[in-house]
Amino acid sequence: MTAELFLGGWDLGGWDRVLLPGLTAALVSFVLILWNQWRTRRRKHAAFWYAINAELKFSAGLAESVFAEPVIEAPLYRLPRSAFETCYPQLLADGALSAAENRALMTFFNEVETLNRGLDLVADTSDPVERNQQHRRNCLKAERLAPDGALYKEAAAAIAKHIK
Repeated sequence: MTAELFLGGWDLGGWDRVLLPGLTAALVSFVLILWNQWRTRRRKHAAFWYAINAELKFSAGLAESVFAEPVIEAPLYRLPRSAFETCYPQLLADGALSAAENRALMTFFNEVETLNRGLDLVADTSDPVERNQQHRRNCLKAERLAPDGALYKEAAAAIAKHIK
């Protein structure tokens, strides 16, 4: 009966009883494997977005403390980048970022890196004039990274599109 429906009444000598169930099983298996991979990738991407979001918020809070009172020109902490460095390349490789999201995240976390270098420079210098100049540059960078700064707002908006 099944051979008549699919093959228009051709007699395959019994091959239809072997071939059709095998092809059906292969097709169902293929679809289930693809569905499982899609679901796994979606979960992994969600975890990456949440990790980057947590690091973004934490970094913004630390950046805000750079120019807060009392002034500590060379704090011991540095802003984190580990979640970004781990998750971003994988999101980029999977094509999970638009050009605007890519630009916003790269700009924010590159500024985090430059602020960290600036904090290192302040810590390494003993000249008070040079230390003060570098601290002022660091304050400008930190203002852009703070929760009300332009770079933070762009990066947070890019991440918000992916977090439910």
